[in-house]
Amino acid sequence: MKKISLLFVLMLSVVSLAISQNTKTSTKKKRVKFIPIPIISYSPETRLALGALGQLTFKLNGEDTLSRSSSAQATFIYTLNNQYLIEGEYTLLFNKEKYILNGEASFRKFPEFYYGIGNNTNETNEEEFSYLSFDWDGYFVRKLRPNLFVGISYKFSQMYGVELTENTTLGNSTLPGAKGFRVTGVGPTLIYDSRNSVINATRGAYVETFARFFNQSFGGDYDYQFYRIDARKYFPLSSDERHVLALQALGEFREGTIPVHQLSRMGGDAIMRGHYNGRFREKHYWAMQSEYRFPIYRFLGAVGFAGIGNVCKDCFSSDAFKDLKYSVGGGLRIMVDKEERVNLRIDYAFVEGGSEFYIQFTEAF
Repeated sequence: MKKISLLFVLMLSVVSLAISQNTKTSTKKKRVKFIPIPIISYSPETRLALGALGQLTFKLNGEDTLSRSSSAQATFIYTLNNQYLIEGEYTLLFNKEKYILNGEASFRKFPEFYYGIGNNTNETNEEEFSYLSFDWDGYFVRKLRPNLFVGISYKFSQMYGVELTENTTLGNSTLPGAKGFRVTGVGPTLIYDSRNSVINATRGAYVETFARFFNQSFGGDYDYQFYRIDARKYFPLSSDERHVLALQALGEFREGTIPVHQLSRMGGDAIMRGHYNGRFREKHYWAMQSEYRFPIYRFLGAVGFAGIGNVCKDCFSSDAFKDLKYSVGGGLRIMVDKEERVNLRIDYAFVEGGSEFYIQFTEAF
């Protein structure tokens, strides 16, 4: 597998920012905080890439000292091959957390690798393709009672301008959506959230469940259903809550005519780190991970993590446990905002046959 080696410049400026944030003695709290990081990367498929990563932390009501802070994160990357990636994530808490708006959006023209469908595809199947896409998904919920929210979940995704290589699996494919698609889905969502922070929780729990129904009558090309459950629990192991054990379990289930690029994908910077995002794809996906977070010195911390999971055509049979995939690794944490506990996350993860490097704001989960 081709690996992108990321080099982040001006890291010393990040460290100095962390020191200044942690030694600041002013009693006046900032309502809005913004932290930018420049990016340089190189890979054969992109050549030189330049960009920036930014984290925004704020409270919509500056007088509200009891509600958790809202946050937003943005990434921009441009390459010498005229490829680009714009991504944004946000969690907005309104009216003393009576309403929560959460989501992510992306616009990209970027290369991607495809290895086939299933949990035992061969790495030699790798084929590269590129495309233009716009994605937007998230939820809007209202508080029913303390820690319990109900609302709607939504997703819009469009892929077009797909460039495929002839005489390849995708190039000759009749799979749904292989050469482009548009889907729109909505449905109910139920969330339990007792975390002390949406940015870097040290205690509490988070359980998100939703059902999304994609239909041609909504303006999409295909009809299918998507069900998801994401459960997390955080255990403080010290009185200052700097030693934390975090656990997560995730399940994704799809039925219907699913575009090949909307199948569940294992890997990425959040869960099952170390696997290329999309190395394994199928209708269904489950994964579990644990992470131990601990301090090293002042603004510097570290983590160790491990995960297990699988993609499967039928996750309610023995297929769910055939050819299980693993993930193990560790990382550093540079606290760039002590008050909001915002960390710069640097992770290195190992899996069978490879490894991946990640750098991002906020924790993986």
